[in-house]
Parts: sequence; structure tokens; C-alpha cells
Amino acid sequence: MLASQGTSLYIDLRANGIKVDGEHVEMERCYRPYRQDALAQPAGAPAADRAKAASTAPAVVTLLRSPRAHVLSQWEECRYSVFGRNVSKLHPEFRERFESGTDAEGFDAWLSYFKPGRPLEAHPHNDYGCYNPRNMQTRALTCTLPGIFASHHDNRMPLPPFPVGQALAQAHTADVLGITELYRESICLVRYRATGQLPAECNCDSNERSVGRRSGGSTTHFSHTGNARRDTARVVAALPATTLQRIDALTKYDCPLYAAALIHFVSQVLEVERATSAKLLCDGAMTRLRRQVDYIPELHVLFSRERRT
Repeated sequence: MLASQGTSLYIDLRANGIKVDGEHVEMERCYRPYRQDALAQPAGAPAADRAKAASTAPAVVTLLRSPRAHVLSQWEECRYSVFGRNVSKLHPEFRERFESGTDAEGFDAWLSYFKPGRPLEAHPHNDYGCYNPRNMQTRALTCTLPGIFASHHDNRMPLPPFPVGQALAQAHTADVLGITELYRESICLVRYRATGQLPAECNCDSNERSVGRRSGGSTTHFSHTGNARRDTARVVAALPATTLQRIDALTKYDCPLYAAALIHFVSQVLEVERATSAKLLCDGAMTRLRRQVDYIPELHVLFSRERRT
């Protein structure tokens, strides 16, 4: 399982009865070596076991996130989480550069530091041991370095030619390619793929559907910053235009990658709806999503089609 919201996804899948191998919950590895490890059979495994595994390979689940929200999340993790605070102790210049003023000033300085085309310091931790927001989702899907945190540091492996196409090709090898902004629907799709049945609480028209965040079964938002109630969508919407422009420049490839993944995900959800005669995308879901991601030009066709239906 590789995801932009991996900890929450891991908790929720287990809570909903989906078996998850803890050894293969890797949120911050390169996708290709991660997938190879997740699907690998132990050396010397009997031929019958290998054949069974080939026909019933363990599911690989990947979630992509709106790039603007993803970049903001990276900043908050680096500045406010326990992990980020521990890392910054090793890199005091992080505090000097980004924590001397307000949060907004620090965020802008952090974005400017990673400005596309700006040479970074040559040392291995030129991202201060935390995240580098330059097209991080594209990097995670295309890099090939082994080990945890390998997708953090872009100084070790440049993006390949035509990175969006290569990243999307890798994303499509996942058994479920979900979307963080449609998290409930993503959990329901995993449950459907795992069992062949759509749980009643995933159906918008079912009396068993829970209320709010817990619909679609038990769902969690694990916050690394300790602020689980923070509405990231509202925070992003309130950012100044200049800050949003900096984020968009840093996610030049992540934006079309996310758009293609979202269009694919919606098509998969509609297929499940046709197969089960259930309603998985509840009223207002696409309207709320449009407010969060219509800054991506490649999604305008999707939402214009939604308005006509």
C-alpha cells in the first residue's frame, strides 16, 4: 500500500476487515521497488504456492492527492509534526530560514527555496531531511531507489523523460488507484475489490449508511500534526494567489497526473455503481470536489460533463 494518506488508509482497511500486511505498508518508498517487494514470493517457495500467489496477488492500493493540499500537508508535517521537529534539530538552518516569522511567511519562504530551476545546496539533505515538494507524487511513482524515504530526495534521481506518462503507467498497475479527496469512496472501492460485494453503508441510498466522515464504514483521519479537525480544503482556498502560483509551479507534473488519476477513479466508481445498482458518489460529492481541484485545467472537461448530467 502506497498512499498520500497511508496511515489513515492502513487503519481504516484493518477496521473494515481488510487484511493488510504490515510489512508492506510503505508510504514513502519509491513505488516500483515497493510493488516488487510487496508481490514477491519468498525464495524457495513451492511451485503451487507461487502459482496461487500469481492468481491471487496481494492488492496494491495507491492514493493520490490534490497537489495544492499535498504541498501544504508536507509543509505542516515538516514544521509542526514530531517527525519534523526532530529533523529540524539536525538542521538548525531550517528554523533560521522558515520559522523566524509567521506561518504564512515561513510557508512562502519554504516554497521559494524549492522554486523550480533554483539550484539547491549540493549536500544530500538539501531538503533539510524532510520533504521536497517538487512533483513529489510523480517522483514517488517513477523513482527506482530502494529503501524507505527514497522518494523524499530528488537530488538522488532526476525525473525521467515524459514523467507524467511514466508515473500514470505505474499508477495503473495498482489494484486500486484511489483519491484522497474522495476518501470514503476509495475505501468503499477497496472493500468491493477485496470481497466482490459493496457494503450497504457504501450505498448513499442505504439506511445503513453512517453519517459524516464515518460513512462507508469506519474511517479515520490520522494527523501527523495533531490537528485532525483542520479543514485543509478551506486553508488552501484561503491562501494568497501568489502562494498558490508557487505551489502550482512546483507541481507542474503532479497536476496532470492527479487529473488523469481522478478521471480514472470516477470511471471505476461509475462501473461499480452500474454493476451493483448502488449509488457510491453521493449528492454533492462532485460539487465539493470541484471547489477543491478545479484549478487544474485537465479537470475542466470532467466537471463540465458533471454539470450537464
